[in-house]
Amino acid sequence: MILQALYDLAQREGLMEDPDFEPKPVAWLVRLSDKGELLGIVGTHVMGPGPGKGPAKEVAKPFMIPRQPTGKSGTKAPASFFVDNAKYVFGLTTKDKKFSAKEGQEKCKAFRDLIAECAAHTSDQGANAVLKFLEDVAQGHVRISLDEKCNSTCLRSWFLLTLTNSFISAIRSAISGNRNAGP
Repeated sequence: MILQALYDLAQREGLMEDPDFEPKPVAWLVRLSDKGELLGIVGTHVMGPGPGKGPAKEVAKPFMIPRQPTGKSGTKAPASFFVDNAKYVFGLTTKDKKFSAKEGQEKCKAFRDLIAECAAHTSDQGANAVLKFLEDVAQGHVRISLDEKCNSTCLRSWFLLTLTNSFISAIRSAISGNRNAGP
């Protein structure tokens, strides 16, 4: 009975969740083959409650994603791990947020460097496939067209690169390695 009460408390308070992941709305899933080929970019938008008593509106579906760096705002915001906006994932502007091609290339490289580090440390097939895709995008071998709904606000423009269960293992392994690494 006491164990059941402790279990219920831990469930209610989210104490059993993986501390390296957090639920965040992700508007777009970038679907890739195990060889890093683009299979499509799929929106996750669902109808959610509107503000107050307002009408329902489209919202991005929440996913468990790697915990993001704090202070992610401004021009020097760090890249996020395996999930970010169009500026970082593809180096692309959105209809509401324009920036120079140089800035887009820098942000995209920072994002790609995180994936490259993960691929190097884990040798995971999924991480390598994501890296190949991002390199193909950077070299202009793959062209990305953003949906008109894509904009720069966090709740509507996060892209999550998806592949296989082994890919999720690579992310968890890389995060655990970073957490256990010394200063």
